[in-house]
Amino acid sequence: MSRTVCLSARQIGVIVLLYSIGTTILIIPSGLASDVKQDAWLAALAGVVLNLAFVWYYLRLSRRFGGATLIGYFRKSLGRWIGGVFALLFLLFSFLGASQVIYYIGDFSITHILPNTPMPAIHILFVSIIAMGLWLGLEPLARAAELMFPFVLLMLFLLTVALLPQVQLVNLLPVLESPPPRFVKASLTLIATATLPLAVLLMVFPVHITGDPKKGERMFLLGALIGSIVFFLISFLSITVLGARATAVYLYPSYILARMINIGDFLKRVETILALIWYITVYVKASFYFYGFVAGLTELLGLKSTRTLILPGCILLVLYSLVVYPDQAYSQLYDTTAYVPFAFFSAVVLPLFAWLVDWIREKLRRSSPPPPAPESARRSGAS
Repeated sequence: MSRTVCLSARQIGVIVLLYSIGTTILIIPSGLASDVKQDAWLAALAGVVLNLAFVWYYLRLSRRFGGATLIGYFRKSLGRWIGGVFALLFLLFSFLGASQVIYYIGDFSITHILPNTPMPAIHILFVSIIAMGLWLGLEPLARAAELMFPFVLLMLFLLTVALLPQVQLVNLLPVLESPPPRFVKASLTLIATATLPLAVLLMVFPVHITGDPKKGERMFLLGALIGSIVFFLISFLSITVLGARATAVYLYPSYILARMINIGDFLKRVETILALIWYITVYVKASFYFYGFVAGLTELLGLKSTRTLILPGCILLVLYSLVVYPDQAYSQLYDTTAYVPFAFFSAVVLPLFAWLVDWIREKLRRSSPPPPAPESARRSGAS
């Protein structure tokens, strides 16, 4: 992908919003309810604040890139070899994230939509569409996200309004019953799943953004804010409509919410239409996860175009997505235990270390005295 690719500030805001929703609204309510039961909505509310804090961190970090991507910043601040190791670790995070998203869309499909379809067929079909989008380029992908954005908002609005009559606030009681350690664990799991993957978008932002950088930052922040409000609403509706126990039992409680829509025995069984929300947002998330991996590896290897790695990368993505999780129970355990420190290390510690090294080197350059002028220059100045 060439550096001439240009995305508008509005497009980056839409991408951040859809990317933030992604698999988050599918799996987060269940994980939160498993950890803190009826306090899941409070953990989601705390996640909104933490989400904005980490987005601010990424925006401040991106100001130091100087026209580079995150991979380029690693190599600029840490050197070719150490920066290359950091880049490979970050690319592993991006590839693993794409594989997890593909697994979830396949598991969701065979569980609720296409129960008799082999999972490899769904993975191959979905990855093929991702490959087509990336082959066309970032700009067509961003325009497609813009076109799908109003439909996603409309469906989310209809889901919220249609479920309001079934909200039972008594399901929120007792409030703050969960012990603080479990509450912190739930919030960290939410951040690792919903917020830290935004680091992958630093392969796009700000290097491919045209126009005022400040406006791009504002749209990035706005997209993240709306996305965090969406997963808070889904968590709140899951607890108040389904109850904490049912939310914890179902792996995809938001889909069960859509099945419960019934307005006058006229508007009901619209869950398949609403499932399009998740297919659209998951497509955007998987596409940019995979783009981060392909574009970063292209830059690291010094290749001219990302198209060289799209086909072999897609083959690896399909194969690994079939084995990344052995089953649903393992996926829930991994996402709430091992994945959390791995995400914080890849998306917070690695960029922060590069930032600190770059900052220290900048301070040393400013404090060191300028080198003395050559003897010939002093003589010519005296004459």
